[in-house]
Amino acid sequence: MVLYQNGKILVSSQANTWRVRRIKAGRPRAKLWVQNIDGPTFMATGKLVDDPKSRQVLMDGYAEKYKTEWPAWKDNYAIAFKNGTRVLIEYTPDPVSGAPDTSSKP
Repeated sequence: MVLYQNGKILVSSQANTWRVRRIKAGRPRAKLWVQNIDGPTFMATGKLVDDPKSRQVLMDGYAEKYKTEWPAWKDNYAIAFKNGTRVLIEYTPDPVSGAPDTSSKP
């Protein structure tokens, strides 16, 4: 599951996945699919974030979406985030030509 928040896409991933390795190696660009591999795609730039509030928002989203399954996984996710075997990735979608600028203005 992913979560869209404040113009960013939050994804939980195991720390040893290719997506995490790419970011750590300085190659943060990624093509993201919507829904499935046949769905629409967009380019984004990912970064690893260590933000307890964002992790909690994502975990609350899991609890809402997977009401019956989540209780069995909740503690495992919390432990994995704490020991570093699971990380949070924040993707920033590339601007789309002609799309309004949603960045903060002074």
